[in-house]
Amino acid sequence: MQLIIDTYKTTIDVYNKCFLITKEDTKRIIAPKRVTSIRISNNSISIKTAVFILAANYNIPIYITSFKSGEWSQSLSNSIFTQVDTLKSQIINLENAKGFQYTLNLIIWKIEGQARNVKKWNNLFGTSEIKYLDFIEKCDKAIATLKEYTVKGTPLTDRNIIMGVEGRIAKDYFSIISQLLPEEYAFKKRTKRPSKDIFSSGLNFLYSYGYQQILAGILAAGLNPYIGYLHANGRNRKALSFDLIEPLRPVIDNVWVHYLCTNKPHSNKFNKTKRAVYLGKEVRKEITSLWFQTLKKRVKIGNNTYSLEKHIYIIPKLLKDKLSECI
Repeated sequence: MQLIIDTYKTTIDVYNKCFLITKEDTKRIIAPKRVTSIRISNNSISIKTAVFILAANYNIPIYITSFKSGEWSQSLSNSIFTQVDTLKSQIINLENAKGFQYTLNLIIWKIEGQARNVKKWNNLFGTSEIKYLDFIEKCDKAIATLKEYTVKGTPLTDRNIIMGVEGRIAKDYFSIISQLLPEEYAFKKRTKRPSKDIFSSGLNFLYSYGYQQILAGILAAGLNPYIGYLHANGRNRKALSFDLIEPLRPVIDNVWVHYLCTNKPHSNKFNKTKRAVYLGKEVRKEITSLWFQTLKKRVKIGNNTYSLEKHIYIIPKLLKDKLSECI
């Protein structure tokens, strides 16, 4: 298991050749044989030197991540050498396109999730004016097209064509969302950063949580986050995070759409400037709470139904297993 330490003022020490986790008045003792990796994601955590020594003796990598910057570091141990085969498999599959074929399923799962969302939202918040059945039909056709590429060989030159299919579905998807939302939250076009509207501002905020979670899953699997297959690789660009977050996006979308359609926060809870729209402190606090509740909920991604938190670790692990078959 990955040992996640993210609680304020937690101390990690060693006791009787085991990890000792202390926070407030509670203590946990965890045998190193049960731990595959350790993730630290809070600045106010105390780590004793003995922890690094014990982790190194058991080839347990320690990852220190920053939510705000998205940066991460890894402690050196013998685990570095055991990851060579995984890194080799990632690089080999960049050349033969196998990695792209496997990760293509993530786009299929994403479109399936988008179709499920639209059906659910239409039942909860929709009107007869929204022709959601047309969108469902487009999703079915897109999935059928993409599944053909998972069966046959997929040349690298087909990436733009396949991502184009995904892009057209996304455009229609966000158009339907805009129609479903209360009028004050409707938007013309989904924007990234800077966010130009209330909807995009909240979605980008929640996506940032998603990126941090999937990065933790990637590191736990021993994969290199800078080697991706669907999205372009580049200097300091965690392309694999962009790849593996794709099937999680519909789950994240549902958190924000449901919040806007049920809570209907007044627009004065958002800070608008000429350049961008920002979430107010109250809204950030509320949807952060919803996000961590969502992590514990069971959701369907692909053919599996687990908690979202479990999906986040299974998806990178499945990719690692598939890539290893091609060495």
